[in-house]
Amino acid sequence: MGCKELLEVKKLNTETRLSPDIERIAKSMAGRCEGLPLGLITLGGSMSGVTDMREWKNASREFPDDLENDVFKVPKYSYDRLRDTTMLECFLYCALYPKDDAIGRDELIGRFIMEGTGEGK
Repeated sequence: MGCKELLEVKKLNTETRLSPDIERIAKSMAGRCEGLPLGLITLGGSMSGVTDMREWKNASREFPDDLENDVFKVPKYSYDRLRDTTMLECFLYCALYPKDDAIGRDELIGRFIMEGTGEGK
């Protein structure tokens, strides 16, 4: 499924109506994903519910131009968009797990408690 199709699905699944100017920016950003699902998922998750034009313009400037040639840009963009320090720590902690490894929610919470993650240590 290409970017256009995923963008249309995203529009159907959201209750937030975007202004024409924001929709133009969103389509431009989705086009930079070049059909890469991780880029589209990252974009959709980080911008879901955002209706402020300034935030969209800033996100557009920060969003990588060439995702296909630098796979590290997508997780970096995700990390940079997180505003809560607990979420930043969670993101980094989950990055320690091997690719495709199942991470159980209860196990993860238990490890966070043991490590003191989210307590500003």
